[in-house]
Amino acid sequence: MKKLIQFYLFIIFSIPCFSQSFSFEWTKQLSSTYFAEYIWEIATDNDGNIYGATDGGGIQTFLDTTFDVATSASSTVLFKINDAGERKWLRHITNSENGSIAVDSNKKVYSGGWFIGSSSLPPYTLTAGAGFGNSSYYTTLDSLGNFTSATKVFSGNSFLNSIAPVICNEAGDVAYIDNREFPSGFTYIQYHTLTKKNSGGTSWTKAFTTTDVVPLYIDPANNLYIKGAYTSAITVGGTTLTNSGGQDIYVAKLDGAGIYKWVKKIGGNHDEWLQSAATDADGNLYISGYFNSDSIDLDGIKLYAELTENNSFVAKINAAGNYEWAINLDSNAYHFAMNLLVDEDGNKVLITGRYTEEMTLGTDILTVTPDQNIYVARLDLSGNILSGMQITFPLSATIYDRKLISPESMLICGTFSGSVAFGDSTYTSAGGDDGFITKINFCELPATYYADIDNDGYGTPDTFTTACNMPIGYTNNSSDCDDSNNAINPLALESCNTIDDNCDGNIDEGLIIATITPASATSFCKGESGILNANTGVGFSYQWKKNGVNISGATSSSYTATKTGNYSVLITIPGSCNDISDETSVTVYNKPNATITNIDATNDLCFDTSIKLKTGNGVGFTFQWYKGATALAGATSNIYFATTSGNYKVKTTNSFGCFKMSTPYTIIKTCKLGESDSPNLQVLIIVLVALKCQQPIQLLKIVNFGNQSL
Repeated sequence: MKKLIQFYLFIIFSIPCFSQSFSFEWTKQLSSTYFAEYIWEIATDNDGNIYGATDGGGIQTFLDTTFDVATSASSTVLFKINDAGERKWLRHITNSENGSIAVDSNKKVYSGGWFIGSSSLPPYTLTAGAGFGNSSYYTTLDSLGNFTSATKVFSGNSFLNSIAPVICNEAGDVAYIDNREFPSGFTYIQYHTLTKKNSGGTSWTKAFTTTDVVPLYIDPANNLYIKGAYTSAITVGGTTLTNSGGQDIYVAKLDGAGIYKWVKKIGGNHDEWLQSAATDADGNLYISGYFNSDSIDLDGIKLYAELTENNSFVAKINAAGNYEWAINLDSNAYHFAMNLLVDEDGNKVLITGRYTEEMTLGTDILTVTPDQNIYVARLDLSGNILSGMQITFPLSATIYDRKLISPESMLICGTFSGSVAFGDSTYTSAGGDDGFITKINFCELPATYYADIDNDGYGTPDTFTTACNMPIGYTNNSSDCDDSNNAINPLALESCNTIDDNCDGNIDEGLIIATITPASATSFCKGESGILNANTGVGFSYQWKKNGVNISGATSSSYTATKTGNYSVLITIPGSCNDISDETSVTVYNKPNATITNIDATNDLCFDTSIKLKTGNGVGFTFQWYKGATALAGATSNIYFATTSGNYKVKTTNSFGCFKMSTPYTIIKTCKLGESDSPNLQVLIIVLVALKCQQPIQLLKIVNFGNQSL
């Protein structure tokens, strides 16, 4: 089975950092018991989904799926997987090979290749033309993998027909080349037909017979850039190109209508190859490739090589078609510039390729390993080399295409035979060449990731690795305390089971949180009380404590405190898990003393018209004197002078608001007039005590206020 192997590799990188740190995240193998298997091309959409085109036959196994595509002929398999390598869909194109694939921003898929006999693209069937050759086809699919069109592009008495590559921009403007070989005696004449399908519905074709041609890139403005190679003078778009020796190359710009805007030649005394192209926001074109000549000329800009074999070049052409600069990445090493991307966010040009001799990029020296050595160079928009990095890849794997899917991740596809190690995993081909697609992560500062055996999002500190991106089965933390049980992790809810469910170093904590809520003041006067309430729940039991000591009989959800102390409660829930509350402080204030002391010698107003009464004083004390039940106005000192008879009391209040009422103290007046039922009779009783007179009293006459004689 003959393969049309055309290396039209378009690799897109956007790399913010450069180092030797890289790792294989995953690898998918396409194997068969009968045929060699190939994965030719890959493409990505703006959501990170991955699309690919494969060749193979027999009983194939791919993406955890086994299917019999054919036992006597090859078939193309188109596939879509997500960024994790998980299958979204697989579609077969029977009796076909050399599949090419592209995808636009709407996830519409474009593909082409060649087929023999009858080819099925359900619901379409294509039949090859008569003769001994094959026919080329072009097809489209929607985002779900359904074929939406299928067209036989050419069939005739040619030996080989094929469409490769197919390219598009995000808007869905498409270009492809139909390659044909017609027999002419003992040789073959090659014809190349370039087709452009615009998203607006128009299309055009151009035929090339004296040069091969490949569509390189379609910019956002729908300008198409093509490349070609030639060994003698040719005319392209009205521009005559001379040959400098060996194989010269050219790049041309065509607008959406197919009108040539400019054509540029790159020539030297040996061979040159143009590999990739991309534009920036201003419409400047950047190209990359390699040459075997002593020097090459780019419209007067000459690049020289100390080693006349495989030197990478990069050049910038402005929108008008004039070279602004061109450089050789390293004139003292063997290297092949294969792919290019303009990083518009960082205003950088990124180049990738392979090298076989120690290579210097800026201040970075890239060493050579026994494996395949891949370089990535970063340039500013003026063509100055800023830095470089290296990636090593298995030597026995053949790379057909590679794409960057994030600033630190890339995809590589191709074929291998025997046993090949992609990172830590080894893959063995089933019966000849097997296809592969692998995701590689690379970065400047790799992180540490931990094995997550129970897949709960938390890793064990015992098993870890360092990588640029998190490997499958790993996580970015080491906080799991039991990686064999996914119910045990830092976010788990603690249960009453004598196990540290949430990995915080405590067992059965937080299931019950005991709290005390005072229902009244916690500071009060002696003789009063304060009520303390604990939180309640089904099956809760209680034990109240004072100063850490159990209070006998205090086993209800409330407790009435009458003494000073620090009170807490131990709550136990079903299962015997418990918690003790924070302490609540209760303070009981003593009442002040309230005792009346008579400072005078008597309590009889007949002998002292003002009797001094006094009670004890203290800091912050206040007083109120009473006669009977009536408060005496202004009597707020600890001293009171009683001038009338009666029962006197004093109320003493301390600074805490606690008060005490004294026992009554009686003031009397024994010398007062008696009272009679007769309103006109008042008797004055005079007690003569130790009456001394010079003359004896002969007669004592007592009269009342009415002048009545008693």
